[in-house]
Amino acid sequence: MINPLFLRYGYLNSLHLARREAALFQKIVSFAPYCCPLHSSTSLLTRHSLRCYHLCRAFSFPDNVALASLLHNIYGTNFLNNSKIACFIVPSLANRSYIRYHLGCKTESIVHEYSRLNCELLFTSKLSELPHEILSLIFVNTIEIASSVYSFSEAHCHAKLSSYLPVLFSICELARSWSGYSTPYQLLSAVECLSSLLTSSDH
Repeated sequence: MINPLFLRYGYLNSLHLARREAALFQKIVSFAPYCCPLHSSTSLLTRHSLRCYHLCRAFSFPDNVALASLLHNIYGTNFLNNSKIACFIVPSLANRSYIRYHLGCKTESIVHEYSRLNCELLFTSKLSELPHEILSLIFVNTIEIASSVYSFSEAHCHAKLSSYLPVLFSICELARSWSGYSTPYQLLSAVECLSSLLTSSDH
């Protein structure tokens, strides 16, 4: 079965290192240690980061959120098993100060808070207490994963996305009140598409 989210956003897979894309990759490289997968333009982690950035643009997210999405995993994240990829930037005071200088305090704070996020928090009533920038990163990461494959058959991916559906619907509801965000209905459309996809693949 063809993934309709891939049909909607799959064009992002065809973006190669043209001038604009190369500039984005160089920004990632400037913060990624040499041994980190983010240092390779062809790694899955780098492509994921670039697609998250472009999805933010497609959803008309604010500039600081798009930049944070591009660099959201430079510290690693609790969503990854960082013990297997032990080459992210250590969020020491000196490193954080350096990154704040180049990105600005707010963007660096978004990236740092996201890296430390306990995913169990997403499935509690405290979800609404998270800053909307963090919720934006959760949203765009999940939709990126869901829209990056042509067909939708991997069981573990299906289970993960199914568990995130209530979280995504909650984020869409919260997004109605976010200033600077002009496309809450576009977000809901993407989640409804994912929900329909997951339901139909169950049968």
